[in-house]
Amino acid sequence: MEPIFKENPQLDVVYKTSDGKYFYTENDAKNYASNLEDKKVKKLVRGEDKSEKVEETATEDVAEPNKKQTKTKK
Repeated sequence: MEPIFKENPQLDVVYKTSDGKYFYTENDAKNYASNLEDKKVKKLVRGEDKSEKVEETATEDVAEPNKKQTKTKK
């Protein structure tokens, strides 16, 4: 069992990034993972028997912010 479930008995679902950080929401985990080399996020679900199920979700590549474009005069 993941330590986060032992430390938080009321918690049923968390998202874990490839560097081992936990997040309560998938969106937060994916946003954080977009800056990592390994962008995988695992969904951890505590089961009825107080164990957890792991689902791995892939993150989409995030486009880099638009760079300033310079205009050329004609």
